[in-house]
Amino acid sequence: TLDFAADNAVIFNGGAATTFTNTGLLLKSGGAGTTSIGNGLNFDNQGVVDVQTGTLALPANFSNNGTLMGTGSYAVAGTLFNAGTVAPGASPGTLALAGNYLQGAGGSFAVDLESLASHDLFNISGSAALGGTLALSCHAACSYAVGDVFTILDAVGELSGSFSQITLSGFASGAFDVIYDTAGDRVQLQVTQAVTAVPEPGSWALMAAGLLAVARLARLARRRQR
Repeated sequence: TLDFAADNAVIFNGGAATTFTNTGLLLKSGGAGTTSIGNGLNFDNQGVVDVQTGTLALPANFSNNGTLMGTGSYAVAGTLFNAGTVAPGASPGTLALAGNYLQGAGGSFAVDLESLASHDLFNISGSAALGGTLALSCHAACSYAVGDVFTILDAVGELSGSFSQITLSGFASGAFDVIYDTAGDRVQLQVTQAVTAVPEPGSWALMAAGLLAVARLARLARRRQR
């Protein structure tokens, strides 16, 4: 783990070309300003970057191969190319990007859903070109009614493209239509089947116990009828 507890920078300061590869956790836990990774430094993220506060400035036209997450902001000159995973929030929450966003065929946009008042959101100051996977996950006792509509991605610039596949994780029931609002440059979800969460193991045990009790009562009733 490399933890930025204040607004610092990692820069290339001369000599042979240098590559900084993250295969662990790069965390920005402190500082309301900007922490920078750049100035000629080749940064390869294959692990997790978590911006909990302030802004992390990435190298220009940065290609992400790992996971970018958090409730702070990322900044990039040009475009952030996502070939890995972008996961807004801290289950759930809002993540911001100052720059353009392009998600390739191998990229994933991971969104935690709980309620209309609690779900992940990705705010982008530039354009957003979409592809790859939209991965929707139920958080806690997620609950939505048919007809509910909410925004999961909001761009200031032009929205284009679409996700090639949608995956669902942790839902007992539920279905969504993905709305690509090119006039408002945002992606919304509309609930087409009521959303419920998979019961906790304890709930399954209580349900099973209840069913067994009902079965025993039914057997006793049949015996008495005989």
